[in-house]
Amino acid sequence: MQGGALLAVLDGAESGRRVRIAERLTLGRGEEAGVLIDDPEISRTHAILRPTADGLELQDLSSLNGTWVNGERISGPTLLAPGDVVKLGATRIEVLSVGDRPLSSVPPTSSTPVDAEGELRPVSVLFADVVGSTSLAERLEPEDFRALMGGCVDRMCRAVEQFGGVIDAYMGDGIAAFFGFPAATEDDADRAATAALSVIKAIDEYASDVRETWNLPDLHVRVGVNSGQVAIGVVGGAERHPVALGDTMNVAARLQGAAPPSTIVIGGATARKLGGRFLLAPLGHLGVRGRDAPVEAWRLLGPRPDHRRRQPPRLVGRANETARLLETANALRGGGGGLMLLDGEPGIGKTRLLEWLREQLGSDVTWLEGSCVSFGGQLYQAPAEALRRWVASDDMGRRTSTLERLGLEPDALPYLATLMAAGSGGEHARGANGSAGDLGAALARAYTAWISGLCRERPVVLAVNDIHWADRPTLELVESLVDLLDRLPLLIAATSRVSAGASERHFRERARQGRPDRVVELTLGPLGEAEADQLLSDLSPGELAPEARREVVTLAEGNPFYLEQLLRSLLETGGLAARHTWALTRPAAQLPSGLESLLVARVAGLPRDARRVAHAGAVLGRTFAPTLLASVSGVEDVELNLARLLRANIIRESRPVPNREYAFTHGLLQEAALSTLTRARRRELYRSVATAHERVFAGSLDEHLERLAFYYARGGDLERAFDYLEKAANRATSLSAHTQASALWSHAASIADRINDPEARDRVKRRLVELSA
Repeated sequence: MQGGALLAVLDGAESGRRVRIAERLTLGRGEEAGVLIDDPEISRTHAILRPTADGLELQDLSSLNGTWVNGERISGPTLLAPGDVVKLGATRIEVLSVGDRPLSSVPPTSSTPVDAEGELRPVSVLFADVVGSTSLAERLEPEDFRALMGGCVDRMCRAVEQFGGVIDAYMGDGIAAFFGFPAATEDDADRAATAALSVIKAIDEYASDVRETWNLPDLHVRVGVNSGQVAIGVVGGAERHPVALGDTMNVAARLQGAAPPSTIVIGGATARKLGGRFLLAPLGHLGVRGRDAPVEAWRLLGPRPDHRRRQPPRLVGRANETARLLETANALRGGGGGLMLLDGEPGIGKTRLLEWLREQLGSDVTWLEGSCVSFGGQLYQAPAEALRRWVASDDMGRRTSTLERLGLEPDALPYLATLMAAGSGGEHARGANGSAGDLGAALARAYTAWISGLCRERPVVLAVNDIHWADRPTLELVESLVDLLDRLPLLIAATSRVSAGASERHFRERARQGRPDRVVELTLGPLGEAEADQLLSDLSPGELAPEARREVVTLAEGNPFYLEQLLRSLLETGGLAARHTWALTRPAAQLPSGLESLLVARVAGLPRDARRVAHAGAVLGRTFAPTLLASVSGVEDVELNLARLLRANIIRESRPVPNREYAFTHGLLQEAALSTLTRARRRELYRSVATAHERVFAGSLDEHLERLAFYYARGGDLERAFDYLEKAANRATSLSAHTQASALWSHAASIADRINDPEARDRVKRRLVELSA
């Protein structure tokens, strides 16, 4: 007879399906479940089945609708017998046999497919073992010792799995478990801490049975917990199993070894992630075997009973900002120009406020928009993008007639073409007439003439996103447009982070001095509680229960992006469930404790191919076209997986067909996707992107110089990065963009030093001297 229990599904689309249970497996409708059941009435991780020395045990995992055996709802671990009928939601499962494999013989394997190899994951690792097991073995018969250890390990496993942990290894007298792998979680540290406390409690309770059965006065366990990144690998032959490797594991084991009996010692990273929700006692820095540097350690004492999450500061909402925007809009309709600078931290709502302004203005204005990016070094990024989008919005004949109608001089058109090419690193940047000395000024004149022509037809808004990343030529061009504000209906609306660079600060100062009555600066702070509560109502699928509303608003801390993502994550992971109202299914301590874990959980929780497409897109940039995704990601059906990313709100369509582009819904999501890649895999992807660019754009490589240099540098091929960077620097010099050229040559010099190429280093030094002359 084959080992393991045998179950049969009696209802639904999977009626008749038989499931062999030879290891611990979760039942649920989420992808992280070992036995996946397509039933909307059950929870994502509804219940767990575990083979034990006594048979097959079933335990509910705090599911919404409960777990039922033979018509009765179970409240704790329940042994099953052949003929029992288990009911989860609307699905019934019959127990055909309970198997004959005890707990100690069951290998710890993950029910998650081995599809995360080569990735990094943030996890919390828990190690627990019985204190003095060697002495206990000396005092007991082998059979009794086996029963004692089996009881201890079984209770440890129950405590860990109750809070979503996954057993990675059994060590005779202890266990190692993960929180955050294989299934990513956004609150791994909270879960691990709660499970650790539950392990201590379970063994303390078991100690009374041990005293009564074997007359052993002392039974204690010690626990260590550590948080950090691990690398995912695989082990095994015919059956390959995922494993997590790294220093995080080693430190967790050492912390456990340093813990006194019946205590829990956690690392500094775990203490910080717990964020004040638990009582901790500092232990200073402990010296641990196998490490040169000491490890920060804390003793975990228990949950903090009087903990209250920090309320967001009570700041003025968006009423003042929208009032100022309406004033500016009315002035624009009346023929007045202005420069509006929207400042704030990432995700605070700058872009959303611009979108609101666009809705208010509607068809009364011509809306132009472009973005600056933090890498690549392209010149004139945002102005060129705005021009390219305007050009692409119509057919060639109408574009030509429109340009003529705008009254542009014929010699302005080559400069506009040059500007468009410069914004994408194009070779056409060399084709414009005019000397190198006045090319930058000529580009600004042509762009100003184009904007002026549009303004004579109707008011214009030029929106510049992320101007804090703007190159110096872009700032100089935008500054030239400020001169139009006194006489034309032009609104320049730029978004920026609070920590602006020197170039942007200089730009702002000159604008204030030159046109003080035309400059409006708005700094967006966090939403107040009432405003965040209203936003939550707008985003929610229905009425939220008061405790759920309170928790989400508090955790978002006034950042609209955080609030939106917290709500979406709770809905997608079963953290909110529809009863009379949408209510929490987890206690407060189980809610997200940090945005980073939440974002990584959303990326890592995608199917394998969707993750690969997200990784490739993240390497391409914040905004990316689907052209290169197939060759870079290795995924055949890219469109299917782009649709998955769209549904998960990981990406959005930023430009429609025919020049379709996608963008990560927030830069932190792009960073989250990159953060799950090992250094080697990340470099491999960057090199793959670079070679794909060379292949696909073989006839126009000059249009991609800075990007190719960036990709090769990130990919570790510094020789190729230097070649492209040198070409990009030469192009910037030819455009008279001296500041940008100097920066590119300086970057090239640093790479020349790293590749130890004296000839290249001397060549770059000569060009830097020429620029400074």
